[in-house]
Amino acid sequence: FNSGSGAPATDAFMEQVWERSKGLGAIEVCEVGEGDVDLDAAVGTVTSLFGGSFEVEIVDPVDEYLAMLKSVFDFPRLRDFVAGSSATAAIDCMHAVAGAYAGRIFEDELGFAAGTVRNGAPKEDFAGGHPDPNLTYAA
Repeated sequence: FNSGSGAPATDAFMEQVWERSKGLGAIEVCEVGEGDVDLDAAVGTVTSLFGGSFEVEIVDPVDEYLAMLKSVFDFPRLRDFVAGSSATAAIDCMHAVAGAYAGRIFEDELGFAAGTVRNGAPKEDFAGGHPDPNLTYAA
């Protein structure tokens, strides 16, 4: 778990989480049938289920994450740095979920050149690569 600034959570905080978790009495699960919620619907679409007692809202997780990043980092200053320097980057997302985020963050928001993000389309099988790269699996 990381704190709001992205730094690792403190031991004291994690101890508080642990203590509070011991008081949980139940976890509720909502079982929804296939097709009950249109996951391709526009962001902001709300679907009511079970007679209105449960709602599902379609969100764009990249928008949510980007808003959080912008609250922590000075994006205009970073964008100015990228635009006014010879800074380059190479980001290989290895066809994992980070690809959906990286293009928006690094290319669209910060202004790195198109192609900075490589292998950015998420694939269920990581396009045949290994989901946990290390020297054993490095090609």
